[in-house]
Amino acid sequence: MANPDHLALLLGEVTSWNASRTQIQAFRPDLMSADLGGADLTEANLREANLREANLAEADLRGANLRWADLNETDLGRAYLSLVDFTRADLRGANLRGADLAGTILTHADLRGADLSEAN
Repeated sequence: MANPDHLALLLGEVTSWNASRTQIQAFRPDLMSADLGGADLTEANLREANLREANLAEADLRGANLRWADLNETDLGRAYLSLVDFTRADLRGANLRGADLAGTILTHADLRGADLSEAN
């Protein structure tokens, strides 16, 4: 389950979230199984976040940093993922069906078993 303090901070305001990530270098967000469906997370720093089994369907993550994030079995269906950095992210079994991946960085991302059908 997601850490409720991490979830509240992220949903409060992305600029405050990003400032916290800058100030506390060892901060590793625990957002496992969080319901973030439809959330506006534009340009959020989610580097190394645990988003395993989270709901990010239809979320706006344009320009977000998801380097080294754990997105195993995460629902990213119809999410706005343009310009997202997924470098070395774990996307095994993730649902990316119908997602907008224009300009997305997937360098060394693990996409085994991911559903990319109808994705742009």
